[in-house]
Amino acid sequence: MCLSINSQNSDLKTTLTLRSKASIDIKNHSMNKPTKKINSKFRCSYLALLLFLFISYSKTSHGAISCKETLSISKEVLSDYLRNEFIGYLKNENYSAAEKLLFVDQGPVIEEVKNLRFNKDLSNQWSALNTGAVIQTPLSVLKSVSDHLNFKPNMKLIDLGSGHGDPALVFGSLNPELEVVGYDIVEAKVNGARKSAKKLGLKNVSFIQENLAEIQLPFADYYYLFNPVNESIVTRLAKQIKSMSKKKNIKVIIFGKHSWTYNIFKEEDFEVVSEVPLHMFIDISILEFRGLTSD
Repeated sequence: MCLSINSQNSDLKTTLTLRSKASIDIKNHSMNKPTKKINSKFRCSYLALLLFLFISYSKTSHGAISCKETLSISKEVLSDYLRNEFIGYLKNENYSAAEKLLFVDQGPVIEEVKNLRFNKDLSNQWSALNTGAVIQTPLSVLKSVSDHLNFKPNMKLIDLGSGHGDPALVFGSLNPELEVVGYDIVEAKVNGARKSAKKLGLKNVSFIQENLAEIQLPFADYYYLFNPVNESIVTRLAKQIKSMSKKKNIKVIIFGKHSWTYNIFKEEDFEVVSEVPLHMFIDISILEFRGLTSD
C-alpha cells in the first residue's frame, strides 16, 4: 500500500511516497465514505516517519530546500491532514473524534471567567459568564446548520459570542470559501479557538476578543447569535443588523421561535424564513428582515 503527500509552496512541489503494509492517504482522505479505522498509534508512527523522511528527502530541481522552508511545508502538510480528518469525522457523524482534534484548555478559561464575574457590569452584560466556561453547541447541531444553509462562495459569517470557536471552526472547515469571524470577550477562549484554527490550517477563520456591548458590527451575510449576552445588548445588536439589512439581504441564526432572542428580533421586523430540522431538543431558526429594500 501507499502513503503519499503532495505539498506545494509557491513554485515548490515535493512529492514523497512511502510504501508499507499500513496506509494513510493524507491528500485524498475519504470524506464521503466511512473512514477506515486505523490504529491511532500506527497512524501517528507513520505520520511521524513520513514527516521525518519528508524533511530528509526535500529536494527540488533548484537544489536543497532550507530547513526553515522544509519545516513550513511539513506543518502545512500536517494541517491539511488534520483538517481533512476533522471534515471526514463531521461528514461521517463521528463527532466525538472530531471534538478531540479541537484545542480546549479549560484551566485558563475557568480562571478568567471567574475573574470576569467580579466585574458586575460585564457579568450583567454577558449571560455566558454566568452559565459556566464549558457550555458549547454540539458539533452535530453545527453540522446540520451548515448543511441546511448551503453557504455560497465569498460570503461572510460572524459568530457573536464565539466561545471556544466550535461554530466558526465547523462552518469554516466545511465551507472553505466562507469567511468566518468569531467575537468573544474571554481572551482564553479566543486564544484557544485561534490555536484550533491554526492546527487545522483554516485560513478563512479568525477570532477577535471584543465586548459585544460596545461593538459596532461589521457587515456580514450571516450572524450567528446563541444568547451569549443579555436582552439589552441583543436589542442593540438587532438594531444594527436591521439597519444593514435595509440595503442587503442578511440572515440571523438563533435558537428557535420560543426564545427571547427571537422575540427581540421579531420586534425589529425580522421573521423566520427557515428552520433547521434537528432530531434533538434544540430548535434552530433562520431569521431575515422583512423590510428589505434591494440595492
